[in-house]
Amino acid sequence: MPPVHHHSAPRHAVVAGAGLIGLATAFELRRRGVAVTLADPRPASGATHAAAGMLAPIAETQYGQESLYPLMAASAVEYPAFIERVSAASGLPSGYRTEETLVVGVDSADAHSLQDLAAHQRAAGMHVDNITSREARKLEPALAPHFAGAIRFPRIIRWIPGYSPHP
Repeated sequence: MPPVHHHSAPRHAVVAGAGLIGLATAFELRRRGVAVTLADPRPASGATHAAAGMLAPIAETQYGQESLYPLMAASAVEYPAFIERVSAASGLPSGYRTEETLVVGVDSADAHSLQDLAAHQRAAGMHVDNITSREARKLEPALAPHFAGAIRFPRIIRWIPGYSPHP
């Protein structure tokens, strides 16, 4: 893919961190014709390992961060095209997939908090499903026998290049 040149783009950039975000930033800068120096004493050892390349714009919303919601939603829309660019440039499969996320409340306080958060998310235009215990167990048979409530986020985007949940 030929570089995309922007007249106001710098000629050189230093990217601190060779995790998923740092590498994505370096990739996009190079695509725009910027020379990149990537600096990281321990690549892919921080948040990349913890988040496994998960982009969860709904599940990761928090009160007081409403100004970030449009950026989070836009990132989710742009992500598939980014993955296509990475796969095309590397010639390798990405491991990209979409999944549902289930959030379960252990007790009544958890269930109440989940309902409050779901209402907040819906008010911000996000898609969140309240589901019954039976529906939750159908999605996740290994759930404990007793829990107080559950909500489901139908689309969480994941990119898991060689990820293992156990170091």
